[in-house]
Amino acid sequence: MEREIAITKISLNRPVTTIVLVLAAIFFGFYSYRNMGLELYPNVDIPVVSVSTILTGASPEIIDRDVTDVLEEQLNTIEGIKNIESSSYEGRSIIVIEFVLERDIDAAAADVRAKVNLAQYYLPSDCEDPIVSKLDVGAFPVMNIAVKGGEDYRTRSHFVDKVVKPRLQTLSGVGSVDLVGFRDREIRVWLKPADLEAQGLTASDVAGALARRHLELPGGRIENDTQELSIRVEGEYATVEGLSQLVVKESLDGRLVRLRDVAKVEDGFEDVRTGSYLNGSPVITVQVKKQPGVNEVQVCNRVKEVLDDLRSIAPAGIEMIISSDTSDFISRSMNGVENDLMIGVVLTALLMFVFLRSIRVTIVAIISIPTCLISTFLICNALGFTVNNLTMLAMSLAVGMVVDNTIVVIENIFRHLEQGKPVRQAALVGAGQVGFAVMAGTATTLAVFVPVATMKGVIGRFFFSFGMTIAGAMLISLLVSLTLTPFMASHLMKRQTSEGTFSKILDLPMKALEALYRRVLGWAVRFRFVTILFALLTFAAGIMMAKQLGMDFAPEEDQGETTLQYELPIGVSVEESARMTRELSAIVQEQPEVTLVLATFGGGSGEEIHKGNLYIRLVGRKERSVSVAQFEERLRDLFAGYRDVMFQIQQGGGGPGSSDAEQTIQADSLDDLARVAKAMVEDLKKAPGLVDVNSDLRLTKPMVKIQINRGLTDSLGVDVKDIANEVNTYFGGTDASVFKSEGNRYDIVLKGAPEDRMAPDDIGRITVKTSNGDTVRLGAMVDVETTVGPNVIKRYNRRYSASVYANVQEGYSTGQATQDIQAAFDRHSPSDKSMATVVTGNAQMMMESMGYLVEAIIIALIIVYIVMAIQFESFLNPLVVMFSLPLAFSGVFGLIWITGGTINIMSMIGMILLVGIVVNNAILLVDFANQRRERGLGPVEAMLEAGPLRLRPIIMTAASTMISSLPIALALSEGSEFRQPMSLAVIGGLFTSTVLTLVVIPVGYIWVEKISSGAGRLYNKLFKRKKSAPEPPDLVETPPDSEEK
Repeated sequence: MEREIAITKISLNRPVTTIVLVLAAIFFGFYSYRNMGLELYPNVDIPVVSVSTILTGASPEIIDRDVTDVLEEQLNTIEGIKNIESSSYEGRSIIVIEFVLERDIDAAAADVRAKVNLAQYYLPSDCEDPIVSKLDVGAFPVMNIAVKGGEDYRTRSHFVDKVVKPRLQTLSGVGSVDLVGFRDREIRVWLKPADLEAQGLTASDVAGALARRHLELPGGRIENDTQELSIRVEGEYATVEGLSQLVVKESLDGRLVRLRDVAKVEDGFEDVRTGSYLNGSPVITVQVKKQPGVNEVQVCNRVKEVLDDLRSIAPAGIEMIISSDTSDFISRSMNGVENDLMIGVVLTALLMFVFLRSIRVTIVAIISIPTCLISTFLICNALGFTVNNLTMLAMSLAVGMVVDNTIVVIENIFRHLEQGKPVRQAALVGAGQVGFAVMAGTATTLAVFVPVATMKGVIGRFFFSFGMTIAGAMLISLLVSLTLTPFMASHLMKRQTSEGTFSKILDLPMKALEALYRRVLGWAVRFRFVTILFALLTFAAGIMMAKQLGMDFAPEEDQGETTLQYELPIGVSVEESARMTRELSAIVQEQPEVTLVLATFGGGSGEEIHKGNLYIRLVGRKERSVSVAQFEERLRDLFAGYRDVMFQIQQGGGGPGSSDAEQTIQADSLDDLARVAKAMVEDLKKAPGLVDVNSDLRLTKPMVKIQINRGLTDSLGVDVKDIANEVNTYFGGTDASVFKSEGNRYDIVLKGAPEDRMAPDDIGRITVKTSNGDTVRLGAMVDVETTVGPNVIKRYNRRYSASVYANVQEGYSTGQATQDIQAAFDRHSPSDKSMATVVTGNAQMMMESMGYLVEAIIIALIIVYIVMAIQFESFLNPLVVMFSLPLAFSGVFGLIWITGGTINIMSMIGMILLVGIVVNNAILLVDFANQRRERGLGPVEAMLEAGPLRLRPIIMTAASTMISSLPIALALSEGSEFRQPMSLAVIGGLFTSTVLTLVVIPVGYIWVEKISSGAGRLYNKLFKRKKSAPEPPDLVETPPDSEEK
């Protein structure tokens, strides 16, 4: 009795229901696609919490000992911490706590706040309250806007700070708006030490006078029977000129000493600590960051709409230029994916026509593709996915996979039509006969995506949407192949009484291939040992090529932009940093491929003025003859002559955290740490394949130390705190009060006049008050010494740390670079093991991800075996089917080796995909052979008959998957560099597994059946068991007399 499937019968008996359900799935799938967000990659929430604490004027050593260490001691006891990293800068402590992915970020932040509250009791009394915040590691600017021009800087800065920034902050999806190159308005009080000394005053006296005489206070209220009036004592000066008249002191002769007598008061701006230039012109850069999980493209579009409105109200001469926009590349990349998808569909359609030789049959096969893909968006939207690189890549790969089921079903229906069955019976019987194989193949493919969707680590979160998208497409494909396909076949297909000339010509290659395959299969069955030996040699060759391949985390995309980070010698002035920034920018601008250079210096968490970066945007990929990687090599050659400047170049960013290879060294001594890190850097700079080698530890920051004569200060009654406050006011500045203007509040800052704080000797001219009220110069009580110290003290998991990092040149992998850094550490670290090293950054992510991916492959193999064992009700048949997997991996490594690629997360995901794809061909062979065994044929006869009969659908399914992946493998569209390795893995693995499966699987099947039969006979003989079933036919090694048509 022929197999029949109930759902197929229903679709044939209820045509209206079938049509309505299919149209509904297409409509709602398209509707879901229109409502899905658009971003480059899936958003991955990593639980990271930061603690920022300010202790003004404290050195990195003091910050590390009195602030960072105190906080870390409490924070270290929190459950679920993965790593604690801290940086102690001058006056600032920053601690970053990374939790395991399973930790809820809100609960983690609450625990951190609780521990910080406990630690506050032990912090210095003048330390500001620590700020605890959830850190979005992906909160990079989605758009940079350069604002330039205007009558003067005040007009431009006021417009940016009071108009542009508030408007952008209120937009939906905008997380924060930061300003680079911006200086806020301040009322500057430039103190004159000589004038203060002549009047017997100190900086603290001036600050006290401002606090007492420039303020506004409540005065209660007037209440009577009819009204109530609030009283305000308005004692603030309304103008800067008026403020300069403020009385600081009344002398003994009755003369008033005013602020203008001891200081210069001016309406100015903050000190220059950061700068920004667009193509060499000074600008204020507005950095727009998005909220976690929102649609990047929508946010950028909203910002652009607001910018159009702002341009209409901007003061004369002000321009707002979008210097970088992530949505631009996202849109171009997604358009590229869509083009690859459409080309894949067209190529698959042409392939179907070549194989099936019938427009009607081809239409049936092709309609299934858009039906499956569009309906899949319904599942994606329900799961909260966005349209991104990975979901669209899943769709592209699914083109060949979703049509596979339809191909198997329609080819079998077509075969039954040629046997003379009525079209409806052919549809019902044809679908039923291969339904088990289709369900088994789909089940094994789905089984692969269970470990993909449940992988540990960031990689698992990253690829969750990819795995679920393909799984959804395969489920819909199974449903379509067993319902819509036989339904359309029953209405569109008909038996061909005679073939046309064109059809015969198209079928000639396939018939020749079938004839060749019969001869090869017969030879392989006769010479089984040679066949298996050839397969083993192929697998061994693949392993040898795999050992020659390098290992990277992820392929880089040519986004048409790069970032050059530079670091000047520590201690350079702001003016020198600004000059060097403009000089480097001018050199880059001379390159013909460059369209824009946005240069910035200063800023960042440590506010380090000796560091800066150049964001460089190039012309479109089709308009230049060099890739971004080649352009970066040219930049390295251009700046090779700058011996005192350290450079690092990285696509899409820079800095230690985004280097190709990075290791963190841990030690108990900063001096030992500096010695080993320096030796490693000098060693690694000589290593071939490594560039941008550097370390983040610097112990050469120029510092001035003030040694106090305790005996003299004690006898004069001068407190150390008073000395520190006076020095900090002159050289660091003190916020003494606020000045109100046009509804805004601006700081009044006391600071020494620039000409009076040019050298360390100027410290001695500062005056302080003694216990009897007299003033005395510091020069009589202190010794000033110039020395060096650390610019920042870093810890990793509570131990002193330094990062050594490097980028790799083309042809050199991250894995090789990591090994080089480890070898350098082994050569230069102490033999007593007092120092340790930890792989961090991208290299750590790569190692973790590769481990999780290997684990996922193993789990996928186990699950696939379990599924097939259940479906075949056999322990041995699944082993036969899975023998095709090693053959696939040989093709993967071979094609990657030929194309000069490396093993990375995308190629590894491609290998996991192959586990579910390549077994489908073997399932077709084994299942068809089992059906022939049920009719009484022997293993050899059954396989010799099943092989040629299943040749066409096997080649069609493999070819359709490979040809639909071809546009991605050719990397013709923008952003395709990221997607290419997965496609190469799929094509290479499918090619070798398909070719070898057609001969190796039949041999393996025959051997397994022989072993099984022999074991059964031996078991019955040993235990004298009565046979419950007839003996299997003798193994006949001759082809069957006739072939089923």
